[in-house]
Amino acid sequence: QQSFYILPKDAFGNLRWSHQSMSTDERHLDLFHATAVLLDDAEGVVINVDVTYDASSRSLLGTYTPSKSGQYQLSILHEAKGISTHIRGSPFALNVIPGATFAQESIAFGSGLHSGVAGDNNGTATIQALDANRNMKNVGGDEWVVIVKSVLMNDYQYGTTLDNGNGTYSILIVPEVAGPNDLSITADGKHIRGSPFRINVVHNAVHGPSSFVVDEGEVSQMKAMTENIFTIQAVDKWGNKAIYSQDHPHNTSVSVESESIDTSATQISYGGGGKYEISVKPVVSGEIYIEIMLNGKDIIGSPLPVSVQPGDFFADTSVATGVGLRRAQAGVQASFSIQSKDAGGNDKVQDDAMFNVTLTLVERPLAPFGIKMFRTNATNEVVVTGTQSFIEEGQYLIQYTCFEAGQYDLMIKDFHGNSIAGSPFSVHVAPGQLSGTQSIMTGDGILKGIAGHISPVLVFPRDAYQNYILDGQEILEIVLTLKSRHQ
Repeated sequence: QQSFYILPKDAFGNLRWSHQSMSTDERHLDLFHATAVLLDDAEGVVINVDVTYDASSRSLLGTYTPSKSGQYQLSILHEAKGISTHIRGSPFALNVIPGATFAQESIAFGSGLHSGVAGDNNGTATIQALDANRNMKNVGGDEWVVIVKSVLMNDYQYGTTLDNGNGTYSILIVPEVAGPNDLSITADGKHIRGSPFRINVVHNAVHGPSSFVVDEGEVSQMKAMTENIFTIQAVDKWGNKAIYSQDHPHNTSVSVESESIDTSATQISYGGGGKYEISVKPVVSGEIYIEIMLNGKDIIGSPLPVSVQPGDFFADTSVATGVGLRRAQAGVQASFSIQSKDAGGNDKVQDDAMFNVTLTLVERPLAPFGIKMFRTNATNEVVVTGTQSFIEEGQYLIQYTCFEAGQYDLMIKDFHGNSIAGSPFSVHVAPGQLSGTQSIMTGDGILKGIAGHISPVLVFPRDAYQNYILDGQEILEIVLTLKSRHQ
């Protein structure tokens, strides 16, 4: 409530009520009334002033309560004999300023009340201070408390306000949690109109050093020469899932690098929600490292250590070694070893390979001069099958025994018909040890002879399997025993 005093005077400037001789009835003859009109207001606001006698000051007291601030014209009129006359100075220019800030009527506006970006200074909101009658304040000095709190998590941050000195305050908030957030604006513990405001906060740009592999077990163990799939989660610097990582303006780039993978086989696909499915094909077994970058920066743990096990058995890259690949002796067990490998040439470790080993006789040795080749067990085709046994670390011992001398084709295949590296091999099977019982003697000398003359005898050494020994290294002893004399 506002007030003023009216001091009635006569035409000569004498205070009419200063003399005790004036009767009460005479005072009532001094009639004044006053009104205040708001200028430049389309609504035509008029304030009627209550004018009463104030005995303590022996003057008239004018009181009024404006509800709207602004420039008014205050008219004070004296009425006498039906004529209204302005008192001296009337009409007066009256400036009504807003009252004290009233939080419940104050307002806030701007896009920052409805949307924001995690980690960014969302300063696109303003407080307009109002008094209890919704008059806009035009001076600063108010203390505001601004808090933004995640609806989904128990996480909140305090904001700040910048006093613009004209009754408005710029709001500065930095929400860190994406999703729905509540923004509360209070003064003296009272919310402004509309507070708390619901803000939809989206994630910031994808931040490689904060992004991670969803299931580390999918990366820590892999299999060579096969497709290995794992998923990474793209997040921003504040750990918010980058659910719009493929949309403008983010347009996230993903790269996978390693000297130990087939980069041409690498595939990256977006699965939504900021998740990327990555398929890699390691080409070597053992400990390798895979570097994964988002927007040019390594994710957590990158380069990632990976333990790669050998891939599936692959005949084409498996290799055989040993003397038994080149030569053998009839009747003597020969052997060689096979190192099973995967398609990338990595040594296998487990016993998961099966081999079909066959030796086929492709060339028999020539018969000795002077004798017709004859074998009691000879056939048109000679095929020998080898046996396999697992040694360790993906290695197998192959054993076979040939009984007929000659040149063999050694074929090593898996059970799908695929040959190992180098197959077929050429194996030379030499005759075995000399066997007297299987050797042959021919010539006239074995039936008759003439005393004092040389009797020709031809001896053809053979091994126990009727293979002719042609190397000429055998030592033979021929003993003739006289059983009877001629009479």
